[in-house]
Amino acid sequence: DLYIKNESGNYELLENLIIPDNITAIGYDVFKGCTSLSKVIIGNSVKCIYDTAFMYSTLTDVILGNGIQSLDTQFATCESLASIVIDKSVTTIDGFAFNECDLDKVFYFGTKSEFEKITIGELLSSNIESKYVTIYFYSDEIPNEEGNYWRYVNNVPTIW
Repeated sequence: DLYIKNESGNYELLENLIIPDNITAIGYDVFKGCTSLSKVIIGNSVKCIYDTAFMYSTLTDVILGNGIQSLDTQFATCESLASIVIDKSVTTIDGFAFNECDLDKVFYFGTKSEFEKITIGELLSSNIESKYVTIYFYSDEIPNEEGNYWRYVNNVPTIW
């Protein structure tokens, strides 16, 4: 198992980051305060992202692999964070997971009924209810029913 920890290197100048499938964990504060980081894609083998891993970074977009089950404060205070792709492997999202973020789009890689099974903390839940955050559900094909849906176009989440 490979683990990225704070002592692994200096990441301040990173702009885009792909965490490969041979990494299983991302440590505390590793990318904290990265002022150039705008996009991160996290591989499917990553099972754990420790709290504050990306705190205070300038992330705008995050794509999570299917190994993540819980979101706590890994991305809190990423003020520029506007969108995140969450796999259906996620079972809990802390209410402060996206605290002080400009998050307005959650692309969920599953159905509405699967999303409703996720335990979501109160702060995020109230943002969803008040329409500050829009949830989009994955669909390979043009949806037959009304709602918020998305798909990948050239590896970019795209709203139908």
